Amino acid sequence: MISSAKATKIDLFSLDTVQMRTFHLTWLAFFICFFGWFSHAPLIPATIGPDLGLTKE
Repeated sequence: MISSAKATKIDLFSLDTVQMRTFHLTWLAFFICFFGWFSHAPLIPATIGPDLGLTKE
């Protein structure tokens, strides 16, 4: 089903419209992916490196 309802105003703190729910879900997904991806760097020396057989070279 395609919704033809268009937003006439931007109410950032409301989840009433499909557009606002989509907006909030996308920034939340980006936030989770961003921190998930960049959390690997501190783990390389202690955890990930030895498991993969990585050396300083």
